[in-house]
Amino acid sequence: MRIEAPWVAAVVGGSPFGDLESIVIDGVDFDSRTIAPGQMFVALVAERDGHHHLVDAADRGAALHLCSDPAAVAAAGVPAVLVEDTLLALGSLAAAVTVGCDQPFLTAAIVAGLRDRLGAAQLLMPRAEDKLQPLTAIYRTAVVATADRLLAAGSRRPRELADAVESAIVEADELRDLDPELRFLRNLN
Repeated sequence: MRIEAPWVAAVVGGSPFGDLESIVIDGVDFDSRTIAPGQMFVALVAERDGHHHLVDAADRGAALHLCSDPAAVAAAGVPAVLVEDTLLALGSLAAAVTVGCDQPFLTAAIVAGLRDRLGAAQLLMPRAEDKLQPLTAIYRTAVVATADRLLAAGSRRPRELADAVESAIVEADELRDLDPELRFLRNLN
C-alpha cells in the first residue's frame, strides 16, 4: 500500500501543513512507540493526547502526521494533515466492499482494481448496461450517516446513495481491463 499525502488530505477533508506533494506513506499507526518508517502517525486524543508524541513519531520515521492541534504541529515542525477530529478522519479513510453472495467471478485482483479507481470519492459503483451495480461497489464508512438519512426519509434503493454523495461511477468500458467480459458483475441467481 502506497498512499500519497495529498490524497489523504483530500479524502479526510483536511488542510496540509508543510509541503506534502512528495510524501508517500505505506501504513498507519497511532502509537508513536511502534510506528515504522514511512507510515502516517495519527495523533488520537483520548486518555493521552497523541499530539504530545509528534516528535517521537517523526524520530521513528513517521512520514506524515494526522493531527487536530495546529499549535502542536507548528511546534513540532512536522508535515501534517490538519483535521477537526483525528478519529473521525481516520474512519473516513476506511472503506467496505459489497459483494453479492452469488458472484463467483469476482476476484481479489478485480476488487483491488476497483479500489484503485475509488480515489477521493465516497463510493465507487460500476455501471453496466445502463444500470448501476450497488452490490459490486466500494463504500467509504463515512457514507453511513448519509445512508441513515436516506433510510429515515423512506429511500430504500442503494443506487440513490450514489446521487447523495461524491461518487465514482465507473462505466463498463473502463472495467474491461479487469475482466474483458465483465463476468465479475454477473450473479448466478
